[in-house]
Amino acid sequence: MEERERLAFLGWSSTPKFKAKVKGAIAVIKKALAIAPAYVACSWGKDSVVMLHLCQQVKADISVIYWSTPYQDLIDNFSETRDKYLSKYPSIYQEMPYKKELKNTREHAIKSGIGQQYPVAFIGLRSGESINRRRTLKRGLIRQYKNGTYRVCPVGFWSYQDIWAYTVKHELPYLSCYDIIAKSSHMSRSTPHISVSNNQSYQVERWEYLKKNSPSFVQFIEDNYNDSNNP
Repeated sequence: MEERERLAFLGWSSTPKFKAKVKGAIAVIKKALAIAPAYVACSWGKDSVVMLHLCQQVKADISVIYWSTPYQDLIDNFSETRDKYLSKYPSIYQEMPYKKELKNTREHAIKSGIGQQYPVAFIGLRSGESINRRRTLKRGLIRQYKNGTYRVCPVGFWSYQDIWAYTVKHELPYLSCYDIIAKSSHMSRSTPHISVSNNQSYQVERWEYLKKNSPSFVQFIEDNYNDSNNP
């Protein structure tokens, strides 16, 4: 991130509007934590990292869960981002195996039993990411499902400026691909997705993108790197 951009986001973090967003998110987190045992579903994207940090301001020992994929380290600086954060903010962190036949984090939580252990799940969804997410967030930042579990989105109505202001203010690590998108495409840092679909994890989406656009590279990987782990 260029220095002038960093300073702009840092300036935004000092505004009353931004501070009100943070205060509101903290209030949502406190309200949700009073319902039942909770965990943070962290994908290590920018929104998830900000949400995780916010949750840890309220409950430092909250459980953090990530559904891993065999090819996550082929994408950008995933492990570096994760390890930097966990080094700076020691967490109760667990990686669970990802199964591509399950559509989303909620299904993974149900099938793995995490949903029974932690009925409340903090998810880094934002209304600015897509029309579908805007629609689902209209049902509330805290939503109870029929099976009794809850989905909580503390940053649901944050803008991309809010996310980056918080990231810069707290010097949080983030995936390098956000800088690449901001510099090399017609899109700006406001780009909501680095991936191609809302229905799968970030790493699996990127792997599907590689299969479509670089089939020879994918074939090389599958021939040489533990084909049995193919997602």
